Amino acid sequence: MKRKLLWKRWVSLALGAAMVGTMIPATAKAQEETSVALLADFTFDDAAHVTGGGNAKAEVKGTYELKDSKDAENGQALYLDGTVSNYLAVTDADGGSLLTGKKAITISYDAKPDRTSTSWVFYAAPDTKTQTNGKEYYIGAFANGGNTKVERYNNGRTVGFTASTGTDWAHVDIVYDENVTTVYVNGLKKESVENGNAQLTDILKDNSILYIGRANWGNGESYKGWIDNFRIYDGALAGEQLVDEDAAKAAIAADKEALTIPETVTEDFTLPAKGQNGSEITWTATSSENAVIGADGYTVKVKRADDADVTVTFTGTFTMGKVTDTKSFAVAVRKNMDDADVVADALKALDIAD
Repeated sequence: MKRKLLWKRWVSLALGAAMVGTMIPATAKAQEETSVALLADFTFDDAAHVTGGGNAKAEVKGTYELKDSKDAENGQALYLDGTVSNYLAVTDADGGSLLTGKKAITISYDAKPDRTSTSWVFYAAPDTKTQTNGKEYYIGAFANGGNTKVERYNNGRTVGFTASTGTDWAHVDIVYDENVTTVYVNGLKKESVENGNAQLTDILKDNSILYIGRANWGNGESYKGWIDNFRIYDGALAGEQLVDEDAAKAAIAADKEALTIPETVTEDFTLPAKGQNGSEITWTATSSENAVIGADGYTVKVKRADDADVTVTFTGTFTMGKVTDTKSFAVAVRKNMDDADVVADALKALDIAD
């Protein structure tokens, strides 16, 4: 089956590489774990699965090719050559709008762009009209220079952000929830942005269109490259359904290894909220009046003692989806220094310099 992928094999290979900048290949497993209905499910294994995608169908505009996907397990993939007239127009099974009236959706796909300039993976808008700068209404995502830009425009008010996806195959999940937009890449959460003023029903209106491989900017903007396993869910999938456990474990391990906080402090400081691979970090500290974590969970108020340095242990809990782990750090809060302490520190610094 195309949907079941060899996670263990990929993870064992990826764990031998540095996590930073090299994330684990992945494909959505959400359809096997959620009761949220599939609106569209295009596998692109053959011509029938180009024009038919579960409860959706696609009209081929221009031409396309079917080429080998990222591995034998995934069979064939849709290949578009970058010509603006070559794309898929997606509707529901009866030919009506697939997305109009939806308050939340999740769009999932595998993609490998075949150029570094802008390539639109998907685009949904109220109609087929060309977009106007400052008055845009659409949602969409495009690849450009190793990144994927996720956009959500409501009369020019934009929610947009960029996630690194590289120039090879990447799996992307974009959750358009009612009040937040989130992107996951290769099974790891990358970015989340609030968007209370950009409701999907306001953006897509009464008779929206959906394209794979094209956006209506100017004379049209296209996609060049491979697209596979294009799915749309009728609702917002949760992070636990989208984060891959093995990828999360590897990312958390790398974040724990890379993270540092000050070993010695004399003034207030701020604890990090995220690891460099995207894990979310929360903090606790041993009971001490000398270093107290504030109400925001990250700002530390330091109070120096007069008689001696005080060591406070901070424990960070790293979380990705259902995966958590901890790491503790010992931080010395320096005592208030008298003249003798200042001289002693100065002599110690000279010894180090020598």
